[in-house]
Amino acid sequence: MNAVALDDLPEVLTVEQAAGYLQLHKVTVYKYIREGLLPAARIGKVYRILRPDLERFLRLATEEQQTGE
Repeated sequence: MNAVALDDLPEVLTVEQAAGYLQLHKVTVYKYIREGLLPAARIGKVYRILRPDLERFLRLATEEQQTGE
């Protein structure tokens, strides 16, 4: 798993790209999608994540940690 800079990400990401950016395993990203925490579109057999949705997901997760929820 390689870390990726936000500016290097395309507008539409694969689960693997999102996992690399978040420095998580792709199974964890699939879990967040399944739980409805990370919006994603299923196209055929694969999921695609919009970069603004990934940024919002990370921002919300950070805010929740800061407020102690």
